[in-house]
Amino acid sequence: MSQMKQPLVSVIIPVYNGENYLSQCLDSVLAQTIKSLEVICVDDGSTDSSLEILESYAQRHACFKILHQDNMFAGAARNRGMSIASGKYLAFLDCDDFVEPEYLERLTELCEKYQADIGLCSADRYDQSTKKFSEAPWFLRMEYIDRMPFNASTVGNNILKVAKPAPWAELFRADFVARLKLRFQPLRTANDLYFGYVALTSADKIAAVDEVLLHYRFGNSTNLQSNTHESPDDFCKALLAVKERLIRDGRFIQIEKGFTEAVIDHCIYNLQRLKNKPTARLKLTEALNDHYLKELGINKHTAGIDSGKLRHLRELMSSRVDKPSDKPLLSIVVPIFNGEQSISKCLDSIINQTLPDIDVVCVNAGSADRTLELLNDYRAIDKRISIVDAGKNPGLLNARIVGAGNARADYVIFVDAGDHIESDACRQIADWIREERSDIIEFTCGVEHSAEDLEDIKRLKESLRTKAKTCNPEDLF
Repeated sequence: MSQMKQPLVSVIIPVYNGENYLSQCLDSVLAQTIKSLEVICVDDGSTDSSLEILESYAQRHACFKILHQDNMFAGAARNRGMSIASGKYLAFLDCDDFVEPEYLERLTELCEKYQADIGLCSADRYDQSTKKFSEAPWFLRMEYIDRMPFNASTVGNNILKVAKPAPWAELFRADFVARLKLRFQPLRTANDLYFGYVALTSADKIAAVDEVLLHYRFGNSTNLQSNTHESPDDFCKALLAVKERLIRDGRFIQIEKGFTEAVIDHCIYNLQRLKNKPTARLKLTEALNDHYLKELGINKHTAGIDSGKLRHLRELMSSRVDKPSDKPLLSIVVPIFNGEQSISKCLDSIINQTLPDIDVVCVNAGSADRTLELLNDYRAIDKRISIVDAGKNPGLLNARIVGAGNARADYVIFVDAGDHIESDACRQIADWIREERSDIIEFTCGVEHSAEDLEDIKRLKESLRTKAKTCNPEDLF
């Protein structure tokens, strides 16, 4: 009897109550341009028709293998799938996501070309309620990669910024995973954080392709991230396990600063997500103060870390969770005309400000491209954003006036759609306002350009320097 040929890729999919979108996920796997694969689906105690859907696919497609277990969460389900996987590479998908037909082909080609342990790709977001896609550049940060392949030695403290620890926009060489004895943690949430961070920091070779090959679905109640309040400190447990593993493997010192920054980012993110869950937020805050921050190496004297982020974390932990702000501290007015190429970078810089108490007034000035569609996508994920129609081609000045008229705060900042601001800009401006009680705050800016005329660039930079030195409030009237 001839031996079965080893599949090139084992696709492992944990499934829990995914009947509404499971078929879209499985069909996207079946549509892959490479056919040498096995699809291992692990039903994690679903109470809907998910198991029946899986079994129907297995009856029609020989590459499917179906496992069933009691509800033990996605990490345990992935481990169960890995235990029977036979592919050269391992791919992990969530049952509510779906992929492009070239997803596996592009990633396997990438890994083969560079003999990489891990292959990375870009992803975007798919809104379950609106059925629209939106950009998600934070899933893969190519700006931190200066060579191919790369690893923690070449990018240093930025290794944990390159990609999110979620495994579904990544492909792993199976013998690499086996050598590290990597497993997912049996946590309700953040069960992929340990696996992802240890893999990224331990790989000898990592390669990346800046193509959107996976679509991350959000806005569905069974998504693990929507249940963070049920186990708010799971991410802390995962980060402690990462730290212990990196220390044991002798890798921690090399990326200690990057790890500390990641800890602070995770704390801020999870506290913000729990703003409407006061019991869970109080539980997390008490646990952070009691032991987690100390164990993870975070204190007020932490060196080399963005002081704005540390201050933001302290404010989140000390703020009341049951008293929403009646009025934002700052309003940011963004006039936009045909800004589809630049507005995402602009709005990403605004909604990720370390000062959360802002409102954002986007003024659509008669755009004829996809600007309005993109604005609606952002408004769907951030309720601080409002959209105002200024009519057809009103001009920049009139668009700003319309925006200012809709601002809710006492102070207004104007940001053009082609610009972006530093993550701590609003917090610093708010501090200046409190200290100086000024009517007008002037600050300098830097220049990013796409022009080729070096003389134009030189004149622009000189103009900005001169204004920063000489401008008085009286000069503005």
